[in-house]
Amino acid sequence: MTSYNKFDTSVINLEKIQDKKFSIPTYQRPYVWKELQITKLLKDCSVSFLNNPDDSYFIGTVLTSDKTTYSELIDGQQRFTTLWLIAVVFHKLKIESSIVNYLKVGKELRLGFEIRKEVEHYFELLEKHPEDAIKKYSEEELNKQLYLKDIAKAVTTIEGILLSLENDSKQKLDLKEFGDFLYKKVLMINNVTPKNIDLNKLFATINNSGIQLEQTDIV
Repeated sequence: MTSYNKFDTSVINLEKIQDKKFSIPTYQRPYVWKELQITKLLKDCSVSFLNNPDDSYFIGTVLTSDKTTYSELIDGQQRFTTLWLIAVVFHKLKIESSIVNYLKVGKELRLGFEIRKEVEHYFELLEKHPEDAIKKYSEEELNKQLYLKDIAKAVTTIEGILLSLENDSKQKLDLKEFGDFLYKKVLMINNVTPKNIDLNKLFATINNSGIQLEQTDIV
């Protein structure tokens, strides 16, 4: 097998990539996760945490391309962005959990956007002043913002779910410990592309298939 075809595969968690910055490329669609997908992610993780807090929990695969100073997210944007927004809510609620380390790399945001500067500016406001970010747009204004509307709604959704989990009398979920679990125990398989691969063609293949590529498909 030539080096052109060789993908590098590793198991990652948020803690393991704490020194990495990620960029959302121009060909990516907007963030589109709704309450259903966000609820499933948080509820599934919370069940794993409550039942087996010392065990790892796998949430899927991502596909990245390593650049000089950052990694490009080819597949996995929705999960990476959702995890970032979860970290924002922990920050907003002033919960001192290790997941807030996912927000930034040094002084820079963890996630960058090649052309969607309105999203990057909104992320900066979320990190610095989350309350102001939530109040920045009315619902009518948000519905006109293709790249922002689901991001802003997701913050409210995530906060509601986390507070509901914390206040559930049957399970008594500790949010600080849950945030640590999300940061250290939630795992993904990261497939890193070869240097010379056509990323646009690869993304189109993934997007047109409607399913996520596993390592066996890629090789």
